Amino acid sequence: AFFPHISQGMLGAHQQLSIDIAGYANMWGEYWDNLICTVGDLPPAVIPVHMAVVGCPISSQRTTYYTTDQLQKEPVIRFGTQVSGGDTVTRILRLNNSSPCDIRLDWETYMPEDREDRLVELLVFYGPPFPLRDQAGNDLLCPETPESSSSFSSPSPSNTSDSSHEAVQTAKDSSCVSNKVSQKFISVILREHDGVPADHLYCISPKQVVVPAGGSSTISISFTPMVLGPDVLHKVECVGYALGFMSLDDEVERELLGRRRRLQDFAAGPRKLDLCSYVRPAQLSMELDYGGGVEFWHQASDLIPEQPCTGVLSELVTTHHVKLSNTTEIPQYFR
Repeated sequence: AFFPHISQGMLGAHQQLSIDIAGYANMWGEYWDNLICTVGDLPPAVIPVHMAVVGCPISSQRTTYYTTDQLQKEPVIRFGTQVSGGDTVTRILRLNNSSPCDIRLDWETYMPEDREDRLVELLVFYGPPFPLRDQAGNDLLCPETPESSSSFSSPSPSNTSDSSHEAVQTAKDSSCVSNKVSQKFISVILREHDGVPADHLYCISPKQVVVPAGGSSTISISFTPMVLGPDVLHKVECVGYALGFMSLDDEVERELLGRRRRLQDFAAGPRKLDLCSYVRPAQLSMELDYGGGVEFWHQASDLIPEQPCTGVLSELVTTHHVKLSNTTEIPQYFR
């Protein structure tokens, strides 16, 4: 909304008046409007106004995080230190949507890579870069436009199952493609190279989530520790990040001719989550009660008790004590 702080009044002779115009928005995009100024019987003066809004209205709810600096970015999601080849660790994150639009997020996980021979990435998509999918990960095809299925599907289209047909029936009509011509295209995107995919290390489930307007949704972020080689003696830092590419399935929310336009996918700034964890080899220190190892020495005469009249012993048990110490900051299992 565009709001003039002084909307009407009286101007005296040779008087000058400055009027402040404020722009309010809780959603990214470009906005156009006209301010009409009427003076007496003169023809109205039309003042066009334009505003560009950037940013992401999706925020994560972190109960353990507090800061007084509003400009400070969101903290890193940490998974602690894990044992090499250990079990998967999962964090639950709630996403809040403060905008009046349903926003779909398609998540991709990366690991930063700094190489001089890789500066840019050339991405080619046949159809939408992030098509609407069902819970099984299959592309949803609009039943009203079966002939446009080839342009709406991914490069490796899969057969539409019964569950996907049910999901189509429950989806909004606006999620289907009404303009066949605008959807039949091959998009080429050139972007800066920053990282490589890291699905084997960090994974987000579900990869596609819709955060309702004024509501919230939850996602699971899991970390699977890698297996370190025998020559690695210290812990290894595993830094990654997740990008949530924003899309609007409602065509009216994407563009209202002459009034607003909202980019999506790669054209809109994605939601970024920084991820960090450490992996270290399992290590236990062993302290023996005898130096040089555990050795058991017995003689045949040890089977003769102090009172020989009771007879020779059939067995003799000797015990050595071994002390195991865990000097790391993580619990470890041994056998």
